[in-house]
Amino acid sequence: KGGGTTAAGVAGPFNRNANNGGERYQSDANLQYQLGESLNSNLGYSYLTRKNGFRGDVSENVISLGINAQF
Repeated sequence: KGGGTTAAGVAGPFNRNANNGGERYQSDANLQYQLGESLNSNLGYSYLTRKNGFRGDVSENVISLGINAQF
């Protein structure tokens, strides 16, 4: 058995941050896959960018992979 796939939502596209006069954009996506009765895997992606003008811009891409087993 196994092979069930679940896509957890794409969250929070494009949030504007007005506190410091800059802009902040963020998005996340997650995918979960059941490998067996007690074995699950997940894959996540997150993107973040901050545009701060003269203070410099920051950009970040994160990929995470996990495997979970229950005994």
